[in-house]
Amino acid sequence: MIKLDLGKRTFKCESVPGAAGYKVRIEVQSTKSGEWTLVNYFDTTEPAYTFNFTEAQVWQWTVAAVDSSGNLGRPSEWRTFRSVK
Repeated sequence: MIKLDLGKRTFKCESVPGAAGYKVRIEVQSTKSGEWTLVNYFDTTEPAYTFNFTEAQVWQWTVAAVDSSGNLGRPSEWRTFRSVK
């Protein structure tokens, strides 16, 4: 698992031809139950977005392209990492 220092991190993906935008989903794993909880689900017009991680925990994120009609493409595989102090 990748370990990253706390602070701002930029998520990047390859741009998708014909994409009008992207939907990014970020989740955090509960230290007690191990279940994933949605932290942020947002739209962006660029294949990159910066998020500020303020807690040392395990996180995962995925992204999907959106076409000009608002149709969501297939999401990427989840990418998981741990933020550390």
